Amino acid sequence: MISERFKRALKEISSTLDYKLCPWALIGSTNLALQGMIINPRDLDLVMRLKDLGVASKKFYRYNASAIEELSPDERDPAWTAKLKRCPAFNVHFNIKGVSVQILGEGDNGDYVSKLLANKLIYTDLKSFKIPCFTLETEAQVYDIFRPEKAQQIRDFLASQ
Repeated sequence: MISERFKRALKEISSTLDYKLCPWALIGSTNLALQGMIINPRDLDLVMRLKDLGVASKKFYRYNASAIEELSPDERDPAWTAKLKRCPAFNVHFNIKGVSVQILGEGDNGDYVSKLLANKLIYTDLKSFKIPCFTLETEAQVYDIFRPEKAQQIRDFLASQ
């Protein structure tokens, strides 16, 4: 379950980003929690095409959205570093009323964006609005690349349903 603060932030994102003009999806821990996994998310992670990342930065200016930044390899995380070397990624980040939001942008063949463009999504209903989310199987496929233990947790959850 996610907090009311997170729901309000998601509603703001959903009402600000037009999916038809700028496809995006919720990924990461909040997505897992929305789909029933017992997890306490710390932030909102979204993905969109790199070419649309500038739109997000402009649309969320009132929340002091960052400029587009290239994500850096992390020597402590060799799998993430290998992922970034294979497929560079960028982000925009900001806060909506105390909720940290990071929007990841990749090229169309990126690990995340290729799945977004392939419509590997479900739409989670949060009262009066819907959130495009990666399916849990899709999340597991992406996590296989750099966090296989998390991918297995997702598959274990799916098997228990």
